[in-house]
Amino acid sequence: MEKQYQQLQPEERLTIASMHLQGSSMRAMARMLGRSPATVSRELARNCGPDSYASVPAQALCTACEFSAYRSHFVFGVMAPPDFRRKGATAFSA
Repeated sequence: MEKQYQQLQPEERLTIASMHLQGSSMRAMARMLGRSPATVSRELARNCGPDSYASVPAQALCTACEFSAYRSHFVFGVMAPPDFRRKGATAFSA
C-alpha cells in the first residue's frame, strides 16, 4: 500500500505562521496540525524570509509550482501521451 502525501492547505500554512510568531516549537506545530515535524521543518526552511514566515507567499509559490507541473504534461495544448511525458520529446524524434 502506497503512502498518500497531501500538500499543506492554506489554513495549515496560516496556523504555522501564527504559531511561528508565538514562538512555538516545530514539534508543537506538527502536533497541532497532525503532521510530521519534518513537514513543518521543510515548510519553514523553504518559505521563511528575512523577517519571518509568511503563509500567503508560501501558498502562492506552491500554487505556481503545481500549475507548472500540470502544464508540463501538455504539448501544444493537448495532453501528451504517457510515453512522451516519461521520456520527453526526444523519444518521438525521427
